[in-house]
Amino acid sequence: MHNMYTKSKDEEAHNLDLASTTSISQHVVEPQDMMLGHENELEMIMQDQLARGASELEVVSIVGMWGISKPTLADKIYNDPFIMSRFDIRAKATVSQEYCAKKVLLSLLSSTSGKIDEHQDDGQLADRLQKSLKGRRYLVVIDDIWTKRAWDDIKLCFPDCNCGSRILLTTRNMEVAEYASSGKPPNQMRLLNVDESWKLLQREVFVKNCFSPEFEQLGKQIALKCGGLPLAIVVIAGLLSKIGEAFDQWTSVAENVSSAVSTDHNVQCMRVLALSYHH
Repeated sequence: MHNMYTKSKDEEAHNLDLASTTSISQHVVEPQDMMLGHENELEMIMQDQLARGASELEVVSIVGMWGISKPTLADKIYNDPFIMSRFDIRAKATVSQEYCAKKVLLSLLSSTSGKIDEHQDDGQLADRLQKSLKGRRYLVVIDDIWTKRAWDDIKLCFPDCNCGSRILLTTRNMEVAEYASSGKPPNQMRLLNVDESWKLLQREVFVKNCFSPEFEQLGKQIALKCGGLPLAIVVIAGLLSKIGEAFDQWTSVAENVSSAVSTDHNVQCMRVLALSYHH
């Protein structure tokens, strides 16, 4: 029975993988698309804060609301050829709201030392991580950290060997960013302006599909109503691409996006995601 169940679940997972791959491939979002409007921030963080500055270990913070592309910016920096050549070793981990110190330590260790023993306790893992980083110029990316306590739990794992090591931290909480930063103001990611919002929607929908001029005017209205949130724009772009040339449905999307606009951008983004979900 166990063998039959395992085989069944494997086939089910394989079918789901195929289905999700087919669905995603219809609307692929490139990292540079999500980075539209943040190119200067990217260059400043890489050149001025990570590559230059003091030889002491420094923490560089990126703060911004949900849906504003903080993880995309961090990944872009992490995988940049200049950064890869600058640091001896790189590691990254996502903390998230449901924080688990052991998972963070295991994630970092998998990048720094390869082999990991999941049966070791937090103290042993922290000691091993510190030893793997010691004496090397490292870049550690800590993505989506929510609390000061989470930072306090892991910060002692990062040795300062005066060789220009850096920690890049992303968070939605300004207090956490200021608390963790090395005396420098956090990098606050801004919302996209009207022109950048339209450019992102245009790149995702109109460059990849052929639409008549009346759709462009409606597209500009929709882009404006997304409130400058890159995630909201990209999600709506995916929805519009699937709808195709159905003007009444585009009008419906524009009306629904308008009703989703809120002063709370987290609420707004959830409503925009709901539009795509219900479709």
